[in-house]
Amino acid sequence: MISEFKNNTDGLIDLKCGRNIEGDSSKEFTHGFIMLFKDQGSLDKYNSSEAHNRLVISFKEDIENKKVIDLEVSENNSK
Repeated sequence: MISEFKNNTDGLIDLKCGRNIEGDSSKEFTHGFIMLFKDQGSLDKYNSSEAHNRLVISFKEDIENKKVIDLEVSENNSK
């Protein structure tokens, strides 16, 4: 399911995901997803897409808590 997003989502540069392996000391979040998009427009298009809806539905039962953070990353890391 996840691998299909890497090659079939316009503007998606990279995708990584996995289960939290911290054990009992960190129950707040069960999974982590990092998706790198070409630009804000690509992210906006993805967020309103059917592909995004399918991903959310497929993980709904397995993910207990979630927090979505959108970051703007500068090519120049001096900031």
